[in-house]
Amino acid sequence: MLGAITIMAMAAAGAAAAPANDGAERWRLDDPLAAYVENSAGEVLGFDCVGASCRYVLALYGDCQEGMLFGSIVNSQAGETAATLRCNKNSKGSVLIIGGVDIGPLMSGDKIAFAFPQTDSLIAVARFSLAGASEAIATVMANAKQRRAAAPTP
Repeated sequence: MLGAITIMAMAAAGAAAAPANDGAERWRLDDPLAAYVENSAGEVLGFDCVGASCRYVLALYGDCQEGMLFGSIVNSQAGETAATLRCNKNSKGSVLIIGGVDIGPLMSGDKIAFAFPQTDSLIAVARFSLAGASEAIATVMANAKQRRAAAPTP
């Protein structure tokens, strides 16, 4: 879940490829437990904490079926890795949960990019700015830690 973030529907295999973008936007807090950046194509990369876990999520174009898995290559100036994107439905639409790897170490530099296959041998690329990401993510993590510490013990 992305808290109160208003997001676009997710890209799925078979969806029309979104235009590449320059990722010139800045990260911001959506609520105490969620931060995000929206690129010029209207795609969103977010980070949120729910309960004891925190995660990165993507909101792109299109729709996907709950539980569908997609392969992705994640790249930034800090390096690259393969990641699995899992479709998750929520009240705002479809989001892709980034799993199988911690992309935290890639969250440095100016930009991060996600490449994933589309139909007809096309590859879509979504680029996002990392300006303000470290501060926003650190704030979300600190807020989540504070909430967990203040929560009553069962």
